[in-house]
Amino acid sequence: MSVLDSFGGGNVWSLGELEFTSSINDILEKDNFTLDELLREPELLQEVKSKNEKLIEFLSSDDVIKQLLKYISVEASNDDDDYRKYKYPYMSCEIICFEIPSVLDKVVDTQDERYLKLLFEPILQNRKLNNYLAGYFEKMLEVLFRCKTVNMMRYMNEGGLNFLNKFLAHIDNYSIMQIIQRLLLPHIPFYSDALIEELNDEDRLKLQCLWSYDINTSKYLIDTMINANKYEVSMHVADLLITVIQLSPSDAPILKYLSDATICHSLCQVIEKSVNESINQLFSLEVAVASVLECLLSRIHETVLSIFLNSNSAYNEKRTKEQIDADHNLYLNLKDCIQNILQNISIILPKIADSIYLEINDHSLKIVNQTKQPNKTLRQRTFYYTKLIESLCRLGDSFIDDGLVISGILQTIVKLFLLHPYHSMFHLSVQRIAVAILDDFMNRKNICTHLLVECDFFKIIQSELTTAIDIPISSRKPYIGHLLILALVLDSLIGIATPNNVDIDIESLETTTKDNETTTKSGFREYYDNILDLHSWDTFSGDVLNKLSVAATQSINTEILDSPVLELGTNSRFFKQPDSLDLGFDAFDEGNDNDWNDELNYPYGNSTNVFTSNNNSHYDDMKEYSKDFSKHNMSETDWTANFNDTSNDFATFDDFGTATFPAPKLEAWDAQLNKNNEVTDFDDPFSDSNDDLKIDDL
Repeated sequence: MSVLDSFGGGNVWSLGELEFTSSINDILEKDNFTLDELLREPELLQEVKSKNEKLIEFLSSDDVIKQLLKYISVEASNDDDDYRKYKYPYMSCEIICFEIPSVLDKVVDTQDERYLKLLFEPILQNRKLNNYLAGYFEKMLEVLFRCKTVNMMRYMNEGGLNFLNKFLAHIDNYSIMQIIQRLLLPHIPFYSDALIEELNDEDRLKLQCLWSYDINTSKYLIDTMINANKYEVSMHVADLLITVIQLSPSDAPILKYLSDATICHSLCQVIEKSVNESINQLFSLEVAVASVLECLLSRIHETVLSIFLNSNSAYNEKRTKEQIDADHNLYLNLKDCIQNILQNISIILPKIADSIYLEINDHSLKIVNQTKQPNKTLRQRTFYYTKLIESLCRLGDSFIDDGLVISGILQTIVKLFLLHPYHSMFHLSVQRIAVAILDDFMNRKNICTHLLVECDFFKIIQSELTTAIDIPISSRKPYIGHLLILALVLDSLIGIATPNNVDIDIESLETTTKDNETTTKSGFREYYDNILDLHSWDTFSGDVLNKLSVAATQSINTEILDSPVLELGTNSRFFKQPDSLDLGFDAFDEGNDNDWNDELNYPYGNSTNVFTSNNNSHYDDMKEYSKDFSKHNMSETDWTANFNDTSNDFATFDDFGTATFPAPKLEAWDAQLNKNNEVTDFDDPFSDSNDDLKIDDL
């Protein structure tokens, strides 16, 4: 028999000497006690969690709820003790967040809404919020939004845009920014409930905050960002807008509102006015504006691509005529949105060029890296301007291309590429700009020639890679890997066969052999034979490029940390970019089920399926029927004046990482839609059954 068996029959809890009494129960049994006494007890939260009936009854009384909310909404004075400053607010928040029905009912369902008014009292005042209390306020609202959605959304909607302005007055506080951001995403339910799909539109609206459905909301946000006198305000509004843009559905009204001509003009005016100032003035505001414009343009363009790629006949056979018409109307609206953005950006391209050029001669900003030597570093403003140029290059708009050539932006970016060897994100952005241009050179010969000849990028690639071949990998400049990728792209376009021992899939280039010379149907060699020294490239490709490519494949997971050439695989056209260098928009790999094809890792919602291998079959047809844009040799004045001509809005899309698909011509789409009312008769202008469809029809 054990020792425990000899006491209490083996049950230690049956021994009276070991009985435990709760201090909370002792307080509750008193005739007179205060809420503060309970809040000081460390066992209080455990008793609430265990649903102590007498305690919950006390906490559900009107006076107690009022006091709990006061501890959160009213900041303690300097003379108060630490219990009042820290302990009581924390305990009050935790008690309410335990989701006790009787407590939540009292807070929300009171007819005169006196407790909600007390909760939101700090928002209605003009004084600066306490960061601790704002965090508790955010946590409580999350619980109330989830558990009392209908009541809370009614209260928020009744407050209207005036209520929104009260929140915006405190947006320098991160917690307040998170609350506004959540309310501007009404399509995301506050709770997971399968029954929500069965609700009609009227009942569903009761579960949503309607702020994002009003164009004035977008105007208020932009005005707050532009007119802010604090760094935190501009950056918080920019972060909020970027998140809302990325997570909103493609037909969300706020995307259209933010693309309004007036709003776009206001954003571009910030850049136009600030670019001639000192490099340090209005710095954060320019970064905020550039990041919002880049995100908005990329998001809308991605939706246009999604609509186009989903317009194939196999997909539309499963859809109704109403659904196809809805996509058509959405396409029209988004096309206008893109034109509004481009029309305003085109005017300020010379100003952006001047701002980026300031970076060349600025030596004030330096960092010390692993080399233990001070090195120039790139300013955020220049980097986000480069990201904006990257988004513009993806569109393939001929007038924007001419603007980039006239302004000299690309020349400056190429110089900065060499001047800042330790900025891998910037290198990757420049690489994507170059690939987007090169991959569609047949339709963009003007800007392609500018990049290779006037920017001297063709010689830079050869010179840098030739120098790097004699340098140990660990001592090479970090951007060599990006230049190697561009060299492989050029090599495929020029027509030089890629080395056999490098695993690169270039089937889509349609290489043919004639008289022991490898050529391509792309016509790159024929066009640039008298412009570029292609004979020197032949020698370079056979010696330098071959050796560097082999070295890259042998150095996977070792020393080339800054290079995207970490993996060369047969399932991608040239390479797949590592997750660590991915910036989001164009990181996908057709034919591969990689992480960036997962919706959770893709920043633009539910459109990742348009980049899967199911769409590969349309690539050749799209290349064949893409419009051949003519070169425009215009002055800057004529270029700006003729910008509204929308006869050639988009260039082609190649299945390489950074290029884009062309938007279909609306005339062809309308013709197909009006041809027959039957959904099954909707013809795909890029399908094999339309071989007689001419380029003019698109």
